[in-house]
Amino acid sequence: MIRVYIWDPAGLVTALQEGVPLDLGHAAMEVISEGDKTTYVSYWPEMETPIGQVMQLIKSRTKRHPETLAEEIDAHAGFMEREPNFIGEVEGTNEDKIRILWEDIKVSDYDFFKWNCSNVCKFLILSAMDKRYHEQMLSAAVCTAQDLLTVESTDDLVVRLRILATSALIDCRPDDLHRMVVAYSEAFATSPNQGKSVT
Repeated sequence: MIRVYIWDPAGLVTALQEGVPLDLGHAAMEVISEGDKTTYVSYWPEMETPIGQVMQLIKSRTKRHPETLAEEIDAHAGFMEREPNFIGEVEGTNEDKIRILWEDIKVSDYDFFKWNCSNVCKFLILSAMDKRYHEQMLSAAVCTAQDLLTVESTDDLVVRLRILATSALIDCRPDDLHRMVVAYSEAFATSPNQGKSVT
């Protein structure tokens, strides 16, 4: 099973209310197998790159990636420093494949627009899921004008408009991954293979 964690962006209001640094949101996941074997996947920029150095001014990390959710949310570790806004579960995946891929990916070059935390989680989940769900999951991960029909508040409208405005620039954001996880969970719940691991 995969447990996916999504952090919404911490704008000025969130930063002031929760006493956390400003951030653009984040996506991470925990791969949980039989026997409570877990692997935590949280992809951050290299510390020595320009984006990593800018982030150091806001979040003072001592290493590139946290190894647990507890470390991710620790107020002094320099990562997210707060609880996630969404936790979703993805079942029926090849967890061992994710562990193997993560070992190579965690040393790869970060690219805010094309290879960020959300891209990595999306890639790992897609790599480990039944191929028949790929097209549906990829379309669920794309924000469209149709998403404006489900706006619940003025704040929500502002967030959705921001997402639409940047959708051509940023390949995958935490909210895109959130939609994909929800869609997969719904598809998997109705699948005749529910409860079986697929490779």
